[in-house]
Amino acid sequence: MPIRDPRSPIDDPRSAVQAALEQVDALTPEDRQGMRDYWAVYDRDYDQITEYLTAQAEKIGAFSEYFSTLSDAQRRQMNLESRDRMRRLFEDGAWEAYLSNLRTQGTMFAQQGIPYSSWYVLLAAVQYHVIPKLREAYRHDVDRLLRSVVAMQRYIDIAMMVIGSVYQEAREEIIARQQEAICELSTPVLQIRTGLCVLPIIGLMDAPRARLLIDTTLATIRAKRTKVMIVDITGVAIIDSDAANRLLQMVEAARLLGATTIMTGISPEVALTIVSLGLDLSSVLTAGDLESGIEEASRLLKPPEDEDATNGTGPEDGETYNGAESSYHATHGAG
Repeated sequence: MPIRDPRSPIDDPRSAVQAALEQVDALTPEDRQGMRDYWAVYDRDYDQITEYLTAQAEKIGAFSEYFSTLSDAQRRQMNLESRDRMRRLFEDGAWEAYLSNLRTQGTMFAQQGIPYSSWYVLLAAVQYHVIPKLREAYRHDVDRLLRSVVAMQRYIDIAMMVIGSVYQEAREEIIARQQEAICELSTPVLQIRTGLCVLPIIGLMDAPRARLLIDTTLATIRAKRTKVMIVDITGVAIIDSDAANRLLQMVEAARLLGATTIMTGISPEVALTIVSLGLDLSSVLTAGDLESGIEEASRLLKPPEDEDATNGTGPEDGETYNGAESSYHATHGAG
C-alpha cells in the first residue's frame, strides 16, 4: 500500500488521525526498523538538533512570533515532553497518542495564523541537518543508511498528513464563517414602521440561504413584534425546489407567530418553477411589486375604526342615524 501524499485533501479532516494510522499499518518491518535507526541518531543528538531546529524556526516570521512568547522554562518543558513522545513513538509504536497530540498542536498553530507552507520550510531545514548525521552514523552500512533516510521521509509524510488536515479544517471554518457573514449582509430585515418589516432577497436562493432566511425572519418577527412581513424576491432569478419549500415553511411558521407574510416581485421564471413543483401558494398573499406589497400591508395594519370611517358605514354611524330617526318619529309622529 503506497504512502499517501500529505498535500492531497482529506474528505473528512476529523478522520485524519485514523487515515494516518492506516498508513502506519502499511509500514513494513523494514520501514519500522529504519525508523528505529533514524531515532537512534536523532535521540543521540537530540539537544543539538532541537537547538538547530529552534534557531531555524525563529528565522520564520510566524514561528518566531510564537517562540518569542515562551520563557526558557517553557521551552525546556516542551522539549522534554516532545522527546518523550518521540521516544514512545519510535521505540514503543505509540502512534495514535503521538498523532493525536500532533493534531492538537497543529490546531493551535493554525489558529495563530502560522502558514502551512512554513512547516515545509522548517522540515526541509531539519532534513538538511539530520541527513548528514545519518550518513556519518551508517557510512559503513549503505542499506541501513538508505533505510533510515526513507523511514524519516515516511514519518514526516504521516505527520504532515495530520497537520495538513488541521489546516484544511481551519480554512474551511474560515470560509464557512465568511459565507455566513456574506449571507447575513445580503439578507437584511428592514423595519418600515411599527409592525411592518421588509426582507429583500437578492441573488441565488438555495437551501442553505433559505435556512438562514428562516432563522433571521422568525427571530425578527419575535423581536420586533412584527404583524406583516414582506418578502421581496424581485432580485431572485432562480430558486430550487428545496428553497421554495423552505420559504413556504417560513410563511407558515410566521403565521404561527402571529405575522402575515406577503411575497412580492415573483418573476415569471420563479412562478413557473413554483407551479411546476406543484407547491400550494393558496395560503400566501402575493403582490406584483414591493410598492403594491407595502400598500397591502398598510391596509392590513389599518385599525378597524379607520377603515369604517373611510367606508362611511361603520356601526357607530348607523347607530347614530337610527337614533336620530327614532327621535324624529317620536316627536312628529308617523305620517
